[in-house]
Order: sequence, then C-alpha cells, then structure tokens
Amino acid sequence: MHDAEIRVAIAGAGGRMGRQLIQAALQMDGVALGAALEREGSSLLGADAGELAGVAKTGVTVQSSLDAVKDDFDVFIDFTRPEGTLDHLAFCRQHGKGMVIGTTGFDDAGKQAISGCIKRDCDCFRRELQCRR
Repeated sequence: MHDAEIRVAIAGAGGRMGRQLIQAALQMDGVALGAALEREGSSLLGADAGELAGVAKTGVTVQSSLDAVKDDFDVFIDFTRPEGTLDHLAFCRQHGKGMVIGTTGFDDAGKQAISGCIKRDCDCFRRELQCRR
C-alpha cells in the first residue's frame, strides 16, 4: 500500500452491496481495502473479503468488531441498516474516521443524528447515491 491510498472499511461485507463495494475498492486506484465487517455471529466471520466478493484473496478477513480494525481504515463505507449505521457513525466520530453512508430508511431521530454530524464534520453530503454503469 502507498501512502496516498485511502484505506476503506466496508460494513455488511457479505451482502450484495458489500460484495460490490469490496470489488470496487480492490479495482480502484488510490484505494485499499483495509477492513471488512459483518455482524457478530455471522457465518462469514474469518472469511477472506476478496474471496467472499468473488475476486482474489486479499488477506483482509471479515471481522465483527470495529475496535479490532480501527487502525486499518481511514473511511468507513456503510450500506447496512439504520440502527447499525448510527452506531458506526458514533464510532467514526469518536475515532476521527471519515464515513460514507448509503443506508436508507432512517427515522426522524436518525436523520437528526446524521444532520448534526454533517453540520460539524462533513465535507460533502448527498441525499441520494446512484450507481451508473
């Protein structure tokens, strides 16, 4: 890995979007896969993230604890569920990590929590993410 690379962590690594994000991170210049996460108790824990995503072995194993990988990433990418995303947001704020949120379905309290972080810490915010091919 070069110093100029952004190390990303992917939440929900075993899901459809998580696998696509792992593939994208492995293909992009300037980006390195630093961590892949799944919920506690998942049968995917310990699997190689690259193999899980259908590409080459990466040496990055799927973990369940953000604390265990906090030094392995700069930006956290989350397309999971609202309740998990809000926990991840609090962790990222506490540890000075960047975050990309692709999760939908937040209630008003969740939206307010995100808005509070955006006002303090955000460089870029979009209400809707779209993938184009």
